[in-house]
Amino acid sequence: MKFTLKLQILTVVTLIAIGGGIAETVMAFNAISEAEATSRVAEKEIRGLTEIKASALSTIQLDPASSDTRKVFSDAERNIGNWSAIVRPLFTTPDAMAKLSTIASRWNAYDEKSHRAIDLATYDAKAANHQVTAIYHADFRPFQASLEQFVAETDKEAQSASDAAQDVSDSAVRTVVALMVMALMLMAAWIFALTRSNQRALGQIRYTLQDVSRTVDEGPRAPVQNMDGIGPDATAFNHVMDRVADVMATARESTRSLPLSATQLASRSVSSRIGLAPGAASIRVRQAVARVLTRCCLLYH
Repeated sequence: MKFTLKLQILTVVTLIAIGGGIAETVMAFNAISEAEATSRVAEKEIRGLTEIKASALSTIQLDPASSDTRKVFSDAERNIGNWSAIVRPLFTTPDAMAKLSTIASRWNAYDEKSHRAIDLATYDAKAANHQVTAIYHADFRPFQASLEQFVAETDKEAQSASDAAQDVSDSAVRTVVALMVMALMLMAAWIFALTRSNQRALGQIRYTLQDVSRTVDEGPRAPVQNMDGIGPDATAFNHVMDRVADVMATARESTRSLPLSATQLASRSVSSRIGLAPGAASIRVRQAVARVLTRCCLLYH
C-alpha cells in the first residue's frame, strides 16, 4: 500500500471519527434538552398544584359571617382558576386528565356549598357555622385527599424525569468521551504504524550504506518492499549503486589492461634510448613495471 494511500485512509478515518463524535454530541445534547424540558414541565406541574393546594387551604373553617371571608374565597377562586389554566395543558395522559377533572369538580362543589353557607350567615350565623363544619368534612377533606395524592404522584414523576435527565446527560458524556478516546487511539496506532514503516525502510537504506562502506562491495542493495513514501528513495538509491558498480567495474578493467600497455611503452622507450632491440630490453622492463603496477592494484583494492 502506497504511503499517500495510507495518509488518505488516515484522513478519512479521522474525518469519520470527528463526524461521528459531532453527530453523537448533537444527539446527546438533543436527548439532554428533551429530558430537561420534561423535568421543567414536571416542576411547573408541581408548582401549580402546590399553589392550588395553598389557595384552597386558605378557605377552610372561616367565619361565614365575617366580611373578609368573601374576599378570601374570591382571591382563592381567582388564584386556583389561573393555575388550573396553566397546569391543565401540561397533563396529557388520560389518567392525569381524569384525576385533574375530579379535583376540579370537588373544588367546585366545596366552593359552591361554602358560598351558600356565607349567604346563610347573613340571617342565621349559628346554622351557617354548623354548615361550614359539615362542608369541611364532607367536601373539603375528599378534595384535599385527592389533591395531595395527585401532587405526590406528580412529584414522583418529576423526580423520575429529573433522574432520567441526569442519566441521559451522564450517558451522553461517557459516550462522547469513549468515541473521542477510540478515535484518538485509532489515529495514534495508524500514525505509529506509518512512522514505523518509514523508519524501517530508512534503516534498511542506512544499513546498506554502512555495509557498502565497511566491505567496499557494490553488490548490496536496499530492499524495496513497496512503493510507499520511502520506496522510490530506495529504488533511486539502488540505481545509484548500480551506476557506481558499473563505473568501478570499468575502472578495474582499465587497471587490468594498464600493466601490459605500460610495459610495452617502457620497453620501446628504453630500447630507443640505449639502441637495443625491443625484444632484448622488454623482459626486464616488463618485470619491473609489472611489480610496480601489481603493488598499486593491491593498494587500490
